[in-house]
Amino acid sequence: MTISEDGYVGVLRLDHTSVQVTTDGYATKTSTLSASRSYPNLSEADTSLIPKTIEDKGKTLTLGDVKWSESMDVDGEGNPVTRYTATDSYTGTTSSRYATGYTVSASYTGEVSKANCAVVTYTAIFGSEKAPEESKAPGGNEQHDSDPSQTEAPDTAKEPVDLSGLKRPVMIGVVVLALGTSGVFAFKKFKERR
Repeated sequence: MTISEDGYVGVLRLDHTSVQVTTDGYATKTSTLSASRSYPNLSEADTSLIPKTIEDKGKTLTLGDVKWSESMDVDGEGNPVTRYTATDSYTGTTSSRYATGYTVSASYTGEVSKANCAVVTYTAIFGSEKAPEESKAPGGNEQHDSDPSQTEAPDTAKEPVDLSGLKRPVMIGVVVLALGTSGVFAFKKFKERR
C-alpha cells in the first residue's frame, strides 16, 4: 500500500507471516425449539398415556400444551367406543456460543522518504599544535656551520619569519552522516532542525 503521512511518502508491503487474528470476545445466544406430536386411538384423554419428553434433532424437548380430540369407533364385538387423539406441543431451548468480533493485526514493511528536509548546521572543531623550536647550543649562542665559500653581509636585511607554521589547524571529530534520500550530512552529530 502507498503511505503519505507527516511528509513521508513510500510504498509498504504486507508481511504475510505477521498476520494474526484475535477474538474480541464471546457471547451466548439462546434459541427456542418446538415440535409437535400426535398420539391417536387413545382409550382415555389422560396425559399419562403420552410421553413427557421427546428427542428432536438431538435436542430434548419437554411436553407443553396438549389438545384432545375424540372420535367414535367400534370394538371387535361391534360395540361403539370413544377414541381420543392427543396433539402435543413440545418445547425446549438451545444455546450457542459465538464470537462478538475479531481483530486482525499485521506488519507492513518498506521504504519511505521525506522531501525538503530541514536545514542542518554544520559545526567543525579545530585544535592546534606548535611547530618544533630551533635547536640552540649551550650558552644561548646559536651554532651555524661555517661555509668558507659563503659569508653573510653584515648589513643584509633578514627575511621576515613565516609565522603561519606556528599553528597548524587540525580538523578533528568529523563525522559524516547521510540522512534519508535528500543527501543531508552532519558533522560530530551536531544537527539543528528548523
